[in-house]
Amino acid sequence: IVRYLGAKFGVGTLHPANPQAYADADRWMDWQQTTFVGPLTVMFWGTVRGVGTKTDAEMADARAKLIECMNILDSLLSARAFVGGAAFGTADCVIAPCVHRLLNLPDDGLKAARARTPHLDRYYKAVMERPAAKKYLTLPLT
Repeated sequence: IVRYLGAKFGVGTLHPANPQAYADADRWMDWQQTTFVGPLTVMFWGTVRGVGTKTDAEMADARAKLIECMNILDSLLSARAFVGGAAFGTADCVIAPCVHRLLNLPDDGLKAARARTPHLDRYYKAVMERPAAKKYLTLPLT
């Protein structure tokens, strides 16, 4: 949906007009789907939605994978303001809500790892200044 809406209404703004920049954003959108969301879902269910429904081993595995995701994003964001580059774009539309959920999970291991990801923290603060984030990402995790 984000790809379609970006291509239809946001070319040159949210959707990169440059094919190389689009491919980079597209890569990060795929990464969000294939690498980031799985362990995030496990941790969300285990700490918010269905406390006690995940085993300690499942939670530990998801936590380790999420810390790796945090480190990957932190490294990427050390060289650019947003996931797709200098400006907020389509990749951020899918990754920012996941980062919001991740950074607000009630898990001490993830909170400790956040202290070691200053670029991810800066990114999250920038995202949270956007009007849509102020409206929707300030709602409690449920």
